[in-house]
Amino acid sequence: MPTYTSSPFRTDLQSYLFKGLDVDNVGSRNCIGAPASIYTLHISNGDAGDRYVAFWDVFDGATPTWDTQECLIRIQASTDMTIYIDKGIPFDTEISIAASQANDGTGSPTDLDVDIFATP
Repeated sequence: MPTYTSSPFRTDLQSYLFKGLDVDNVGSRNCIGAPASIYTLHISNGDAGDRYVAFWDVFDGATPTWDTQECLIRIQASTDMTIYIDKGIPFDTEISIAASQANDGTGSPTDLDVDIFATP
């Protein structure tokens, strides 16, 4: 079962740390709770196959549409990956994420975690 947590105290001057454990293909909408830019991602794939993590500025409806994501990252099987983004990826409305077994959003991973460091 997915578990999502965000840093407990939000201000306009604060950075956010978001942790998603066992992220699935339904994902988490508005995981930071404010517009922000992502500067660092840590993705851990414990599954035996390649997996995909997608990011949206906003979902259209209750679940993500996998052909409209802002960013799609493939992570190889049984791999940890840290990504540093110098200028950040801006999300003007909200940061929403989901993960899947294929790049079209089919199938949920069983062991995929995502940590996001973002600032407003």
